[in-house]
Amino acid sequence: MADLERLSRNKQRAFVRRDAAVSHIEAIYNLGLKASTDSSSRSKFLIAADDLEGYWSKFLLENDTMLEAMIELGTDNEFSDLPE
Repeated sequence: MADLERLSRNKQRAFVRRDAAVSHIEAIYNLGLKASTDSSSRSKFLIAADDLEGYWSKFLLENDTMLEAMIELGTDNEFSDLPE
């Protein structure tokens, strides 16, 4: 039973971290949209865009961690690589 609880906690942590990475990526995307019409936002966007690769790496890591936990829990049929 302890293994199932551990796997469930790992899955939940990975889910939260994955969604946080997605939120950062979406914020950078939205800033890019704003920067395309507002020149005063461009420098802010360029600075934020430097972090994009790191957030993508975090997303992939947590996505894989979540999938691994779900496979071990037998719930991988519920897996979606797109956040809700």
